[in-house]
Amino acid sequence: MRDPPLRDDFNATTDPDHAAAGFPQTCESCHTTVQWTGANFDHNNTNFPLTGAHTSVAQCQTCHVGGQFAGFGHGLRDLPLGRLQRNDGPGLRRHFPQTCESCHTTVQWTGANFDHNNTNFPLTGAHTSVAQCQTCHVGGQFAGLGTACATCHLDDFNATTDPDHAAGFLQTCESPHDGAVDRRKLRPQQHELPVDRGAHVGRAVPDLVTSAVSSRAGTACATCHLDDFNATTDPDHAAAGFPQTCESCHTTVQWTGANFDHNNTNFPS
Repeated sequence: MRDPPLRDDFNATTDPDHAAAGFPQTCESCHTTVQWTGANFDHNNTNFPLTGAHTSVAQCQTCHVGGQFAGFGHGLRDLPLGRLQRNDGPGLRRHFPQTCESCHTTVQWTGANFDHNNTNFPLTGAHTSVAQCQTCHVGGQFAGLGTACATCHLDDFNATTDPDHAAGFLQTCESPHDGAVDRRKLRPQQHELPVDRGAHVGRAVPDLVTSAVSSRAGTACATCHLDDFNATTDPDHAAAGFPQTCESCHTTVQWTGANFDHNNTNFPS
């Protein structure tokens, strides 16, 4: 069926324009020997079978705008870019990936279903009840939005005064706060200094961590007890040049009643 006369029919066909569209010249794919007109093209024999709302599209030009057939992709992302950009919702202009099928189906374009748990920030705890994307994605920012707690909760961090976080706490909010429940609740077991020993037991975090002592200050006794060290006169710790490793003589049971073992020095008694 590729003899010259039929090739002329092929080249002369403009609805759709076979030559411009790059149609293959296997005319028998759509035409029969009964008559040349009234071709029957079965889209399901291509690499893009029609499903859902696509089956009711009457005109090829609805999707193949400008008669583009050759080189036309088979994903939803390959629809004319202008059509995607016309979305009124958080569309392409918000830097969403163009893998439309991740949220949309061929049943209908509206009513997309986005599963946040398929991203690198699965939603847990109170995050699962957030109804509007804009609550976290302020101004429609999706691309480049960080996953650290402080990305969204920096204002909460700066406004916290008991204890005063801005005084020097690290912004790794997830370290003391539990992401699976109310983030206002702390996990005491995550405190860098074990608070289940001796006189520390029962002490509230603000009592142990004052505005002058941030979470970056370390866990050595002198972090909190340097004033006690300098004020001790029997013997005078500062004047005597005692090391500030308070735990060498003191325990967490009580500050007074230290036990100094001379045998642990370089001059055993």
